[in-house]
Amino acid sequence: MTTDKNFEMFACFDDSGKPIESHSRKEAHTQPLRFWHAVTNIWVINSKGMVLCTHRSSENEGNPNKWQTYAGGHVKDGDSFEETAIKELDEELGLNSKDGKLIFFKQTKREDGKHITAMFAFFWNGNPEDINMRDGEIDDAKWISFDEYIAEKNLHSEQWCNSINPEIYTGISKLRD
Repeated sequence: MTTDKNFEMFACFDDSGKPIESHSRKEAHTQPLRFWHAVTNIWVINSKGMVLCTHRSSENEGNPNKWQTYAGGHVKDGDSFEETAIKELDEELGLNSKDGKLIFFKQTKREDGKHITAMFAFFWNGNPEDINMRDGEIDDAKWISFDEYIAEKNLHSEQWCNSINPEIYTGISKLRD
């Protein structure tokens, strides 16, 4: 049985960030955007400070065939930010929260997408070859240093989406200690 993603119900908020009734993906993404909705970003970092970058498959509706620096997704109605982060790690990477350490980093609001975003770091020292990419969103993964990432993104920006900036990288790196 396939389900239409347009009818997934998202956790939504008013302008001050207070929860309101949920709305479907379709309603939340219809222009002009009217509903603040919740998303998570999870950066996977190893003990050497390297970022796990994943390649979005050609089947992905958003940014196919591009590299990204984080996993994540929309918070469904009834779920918390942390529950969603744990689900996304499992769905996209096959990682269990017991495989590493999940730490909340910060929360932001972005007007352009009406997103209230909870950012997390997941500290994990595994091998990219051990990742279970079972949901089809990603088809490859690699560890990369932050400096290598910046160089690659500057050289081939068209091959990247969902990035990590110096402020976020520095903040997350401090959580490692």
